[in-house]
Amino acid sequence: MKRKEEREEQKILKTKKKKVTNPVSAQEKKKKKMKKKEEREEQKKLKTKKKSDKSSFGPKEEEDEEEGGERRTKKIENEKKK
Repeated sequence: MKRKEEREEQKILKTKKKKVTNPVSAQEKKKKKMKKKEEREEQKKLKTKKKSDKSSFGPKEEEDEEEGGERRTKKIENEKKK
């Protein structure tokens, strides 16, 4: 019986120690947390995109809008710049 009473007292003490949070501030914290999480996910996507771009084999083709939408390889563009 003593142990049961001690446990109940400990439970009561634990509940008293818990902080009561303002629901509005809790929502704001969740929003901030979600924004940070989304930003991290975007950064990961960008990093994986960059890695996949580098890992592709052969010359890349890009649309050159100034040349009337003709497709040119980067190699040719680099030669023109030189």
